[in-house]
Amino acid sequence: MTLDNSLDNTEIEYSIEGMVVDSTNPNKTLLGVKISTNDQNQTTSKTNGQFILKGKTTLEKQISISVSLKGYTPQNFTPYYGDGTIKSNLGVIQLQLIQKSLDQDKINSSLLTDSQINSLTKSIKSPSSFIQKN
Repeated sequence: MTLDNSLDNTEIEYSIEGMVVDSTNPNKTLLGVKISTNDQNQTTSKTNGQFILKGKTTLEKQISISVSLKGYTPQNFTPYYGDGTIKSNLGVIQLQLIQKSLDQDKINSSLLTDSQINSLTKSIKSPSSFIQKN
């Protein structure tokens, strides 16, 4: 028995919509956000932050979506449901300013758990531990 792979190459048209906002102020919609796929389809968000991305793909070649705007941390999506169908709506996408993202990373990396602090303080040695003897 041979499997019929012709279904994998059947073209599937898609239309995916969504809205892009600033993560620190969700009422602030973002204009000019680039929404693109790995197969070179792209669009930009309008003044109300909304976009519609249209294109064609196949079951064999799944798409991924990149959402980016200068000064913001880009986001990537794989717009599929669990059954393999393409989502028609990504909902509201919140982009974070790069500086805010860096600040949050600094905060997250500076937060130590009690066990981490205990582990670090146990390893503290006195200055005499570093003296080399000839």
